[in-house]
Parts: sequence; structure tokens; C-alpha cells
Amino acid sequence: MFDADAAALAQLKERPDLIDSWTRVVRLALSRLGTGASPFSAVLTQAAVDRAIDGVVDRLGEEWAGPNGAEAMLWYTASHQLAVRAGGGTPDFADPIATAARARAIDLLIEHSQRRPEDMRHWHWNSLAFAWARSGKISYAAGALERAEAALAALPADTEPAVLQAGVFRMVMCLGQAVGDLDAARASAERLVAAADRWPADAADAVLDTALGAMIQLGLNEPASAMLASRADGLDARPDGDDLRSEWLRLSQTAGLAGEADLEHRALLAVADEIDQHGEGPRGFTRNELGWRLRRAGDEPAAQRVWARWLADQERLVGADPDAGNLYNLACGLALIGRDEEALDALARAVAAGWSDVRHTASDRDLSTLRETDRFRSLLDRMATPSRAG
Repeated sequence: MFDADAAALAQLKERPDLIDSWTRVVRLALSRLGTGASPFSAVLTQAAVDRAIDGVVDRLGEEWAGPNGAEAMLWYTASHQLAVRAGGGTPDFADPIATAARARAIDLLIEHSQRRPEDMRHWHWNSLAFAWARSGKISYAAGALERAEAALAALPADTEPAVLQAGVFRMVMCLGQAVGDLDAARASAERLVAAADRWPADAADAVLDTALGAMIQLGLNEPASAMLASRADGLDARPDGDDLRSEWLRLSQTAGLAGEADLEHRALLAVADEIDQHGEGPRGFTRNELGWRLRRAGDEPAAQRVWARWLADQERLVGADPDAGNLYNLACGLALIGRDEEALDALARAVAAGWSDVRHTASDRDLSTLRETDRFRSLLDRMATPSRAG
């Protein structure tokens, strides 16, 4: 709405140096366009895009080769998407913004490659490729992506896995989508995977998982499936003491995307073994969630075994600290393995201890077997009326 737009624009005047702030204004304006909510949004979007581009140029300087430089180029090459959305599909509004942004990106990148070639990183080549592809210069884009691949393969061994993932994904997707060469995308992904042996295991894993994910998104399921099977065999060959929770988890997710049900199931069972050895994780991946994944994979006995282990963990936690949250999780664990009356008892104890999240309790999949019981409805009523809890 006009007032909100104006307020956002006023806030930016306090920090005109922040490109991120202008990006937020662009996104705010985009959210209003096409809704009839604000006739000011189109003007604001045009102004914000122009100001953001100027801000990028102002900020480049010596930061060009660092993360800020990468963000700047991402801004440039993403501008066509913002502009198209900003115009609500109206070429006479979107095209001039996108064309101008791409032209400036290309000029700036070429100038940098000539003036400071030693500082051209994979993200610069990726960005140049995107800009060229959007400008219709497909052969130029393909050449830039060859340079991007070489720059990725030459990264030092201590490179952060996230940096590798971002570079690999953008490069493979650009080859497949913007350039339209699926064979080149597959070959490039396979070369990077082969070169990943020079990095530590976590970085090499990140490259492989990302390359596989990009190939699947591009519809290259057959070569991706072959690489997935090879990946699983490689993980099986690792020493027994290695913590491979993240690796097997990512493999299960990628196999699921590829439609490889047997391999997904194999990976989920491996995750269960890894959790038994190394504890719950990674990143919050618990036996509770693993059980649900195994159920979706059609292995109910394995799901029940995993949930039984999770229930034992909850029982230990309640023994040490019978607070409302631990008691609630105990109820969930009991319900998952079919001990419904005991689950209702534990839920009643949780409510008596102060558990009162009605919305979560009513929709929690762990408690689905209890929902149609009178006792469960009564407990929901008690939670909704705190004075009656306990």
C-alpha cells in the first residue's frame, strides 16, 4: 500500500549504502504489483532497482573478489527475474530494467576479467554466463561456464563446502537451462565429481550431492541414478567409525528426488544405523522423523524399531526431568508404537505440568491415533481452558 511503500522508502534514506535494504524495497514493491494495492509500487520498483545497481557499483572496489562481490553479481544477474516480476509480465516495464542491468553486468565483468584476471572467481564466470545467456549469446555463455568449471576445480582444499555447492549448482543449472545443453551439464557435473577427490570428505560429498541434485532437476535421472548407486557403494566402503549421518541423509533425499525407492530405503536404514552409533542428528534429524520417512518408504517394521528407540530416549528424559515438553514427547512416542492408553496418560501428565499448545497437539501427526477418542478431546478442552488444566 502507498503508506507502507513510502515508509519503507523513508527508512532507506537513513542507510542508503545498504544494497540489501534496497533489495528489500524491491521485493516489497513486487509483492504489491499486480494486486491493485498500490499504484506507487511500479515507480518505487524502478527507483529501487536503479539505486541498487548504483549502490553495487559504488561498493565494488576492493571487495570485488570477496563475498560482497559475489552478492553484487548475483544481484545483477538476478535483476531480470525481479524486473519481469516487477512488470507483472508487462514487457514495456520489465525489459528495459532487465536489459540495462544485464548490459552493465556484462561490461563490468569483462572489464574486470581484463584488468584483474587473477581475481576472476567461479561466481564471476557463472554470473557472466547467466548474463550472456539471457542476452542470447549462448556460445559466449558456454565459454564462460568452461572457465567457471576450471575455477571450481582449482579451488583450494580448505574451501567451504557451501561455496562449492553454490558454484556447482549454479554452473550445472546454467548449462542445462540457460544454455540448453543437457549433455554438457551432465559431463561437467561428472568431471567436477571426479575432481572432488582432492577435497576433504565433507567437501567432496557436498559437490557430489549438489551435482546429483542439479542433474535430477534437469531431468537427467538415468546418469544421476548411476552416480547415486556408486555413491552408496562408496559410503558402504568407508571405515566403520566414520560419522556418515549427513552423507546418508543427503543420499536418501537425492534418491527420493530421483525416484530411486530402493536406494532411498537403503539410505534410510543406513541413517538409522548411523544414529545408533553417533546419536541423533544431523541438523535436528531425529529418530522420530526417520521413523516417518521409513513408513513413507513402506517399511513399517523398521519404522516401529526406530520409534521404539526414540521412545526409550524420551523415557530416560522424563526420568531425569518430567517437565511438560518431555512428557508430551513421551506421549508421542507411546502413540507411535500403538500404546494409546499409556500415551493418553502421558499427555494428561503433560497437561497437568503446563502443556497448553492446543493447535500443535490437535494437528500433531504423532498423535493421530488418539484424535477420535473422547479422552483426547477432553484433554484438548482442558488445554484450551487453562484454569481447568491439572
